[in-house]
Amino acid sequence: MKNALISSFAKNIGLIVALNLLIKPGGLLLEAELQDIIGNAEWGKLASFFSLGFLLSVITDFGINQYYTKAIAEDPTRIKELAPTMISIKGCMVLIYPIIVVFIAKLIGIQDDLLTYVGLLAFTNGMIQFNNFFRANFQGFQLYKLDAFASNLDKLLLIIGLSGLLIFHYNFDNEIGMGHYVSARLCAVLVTGGVLIALTVSRGLWHRPKLIKNKISPIIKSSIPFALITVLYSFNEKVDQVMVERLSDTTVEAGIYSAAYRWLDALMMYLWIILPMLFARFSFHETGKERKELLLKTGMVITAVPLLIVTGFSFWHSEVLFVMFNNSPIEEVNRMSSSFSILSIALGLHGLFAILSTFLTSSGHTKFVNRLLIVAILLNMTLNFVYIPENGALAAAWTTVISTVLISSGYIIYLVSKVDIKLPWLSWLKVIIGFISYIGCMFWFESMQIHWFIGTFVSAGLFMAIIILTKTVRISDLKRI
Repeated sequence: MKNALISSFAKNIGLIVALNLLIKPGGLLLEAELQDIIGNAEWGKLASFFSLGFLLSVITDFGINQYYTKAIAEDPTRIKELAPTMISIKGCMVLIYPIIVVFIAKLIGIQDDLLTYVGLLAFTNGMIQFNNFFRANFQGFQLYKLDAFASNLDKLLLIIGLSGLLIFHYNFDNEIGMGHYVSARLCAVLVTGGVLIALTVSRGLWHRPKLIKNKISPIIKSSIPFALITVLYSFNEKVDQVMVERLSDTTVEAGIYSAAYRWLDALMMYLWIILPMLFARFSFHETGKERKELLLKTGMVITAVPLLIVTGFSFWHSEVLFVMFNNSPIEEVNRMSSSFSILSIALGLHGLFAILSTFLTSSGHTKFVNRLLIVAILLNMTLNFVYIPENGALAAAWTTVISTVLISSGYIIYLVSKVDIKLPWLSWLKVIIGFISYIGCMFWFESMQIHWFIGTFVSAGLFMAIIILTKTVRISDLKRI
């Protein structure tokens, strides 16, 4: 059974990536088109409201999803013990969460007429976390094809909804406002929730919700380390968006940062899909050091190479990603492009080193990860307070890079000094050599004024060729993980 799972794991990663490549770009372009219609100032408010809810999303999860994935990956029979109480707790959290978010929004000065949007976006965020509980089921039981479908269904439904809004706007002169976008997002996650419940039932993984009193305390205690990681990652991801909107002279800066961060967020979704699968595999190989080292080495290549390709592309041609903004002043579009070029540095670093966090949290080192994230967040927020009022979106982008450097360095130092595991030094070196070659090739094509598409395609091909020829990753390794 294990051998069968191991041999199919890489194929399932490929399936998930392929589905995201088919679906995600469409959603990105549609959102950019909507932002251009609604306006950067209004969209800046919307992005800030959604980010505020995301900062507090731990209330809807409390680390339950990650703990649950780890528990049933190690022992599938525990689903009967854990699922009834966990789904009950999740349901209660989803209902309480929007009330708390609206209360905090009012405290920080968000206008009363906008609180409805805050509440609806918070409920949407809560439903996303609720849906992720069912994905945790699929991941824990190594049902990665189902997880691939589950991870993309809400995106596909949102594309359908946004396409409908744009068709009515262009063909029937219907106005599009914040309320239309919020409604489309909410409908997408509600329908997704219904489908995931049906799939869970059909797979025999459904257990009727029931609050078993003597199970609540052990579940909460076991989830707390993962809960802290969840809230810290949430802060580290979204606090910049809220601070740009609150600290800048105009909400236009928040809209500019949102347009740039949309691409980072979308590309980071690749990691948030792959890393939970790797987390489940690290737990699956709980006692196998050699397997873990192989998974760490091979997983790093899987996460790093695609994101480094994007990082290199953004150095030269990030303006291509913002061609939808025909109604925005050229100065604002240029700031979007510059902000994403900076953020892409953080993207490349995450590609290289985020898997170290996944290994640490799956191996019982959550306290260190939490402490490191706290330090990074404090540094990030301090720099934001100092530099955002004058430099807006660009300052937020640079503080994200600085905090990412701190986090990545911290992982490496801790693993070298405290953990008995062989780090993939040689693989990192090969990937970095491939990346430098890729950048150099892109530079040559740019200097020869060759079309960006040809230059990117050939340069990326060179990068991949180096990875294959240097045997940075082998087909046999992909089969063994």
